[in-house]
Amino acid sequence: MPPWHCIVGRKFSSKVTYEDGHSVHFVAENKGFLLF
Repeated sequence: MPPWHCIVGRKFSSKVTYEDGHSVHFVAENKGFLLF
């Protein structure tokens, strides 16, 4: 299984390539989380 990458921050943008069903983006406590 390939490794996961995690980006956390209050202000960021992203452009990543990923497979369908293999990424998560959510906001909690005023911080955005991107896992792919």
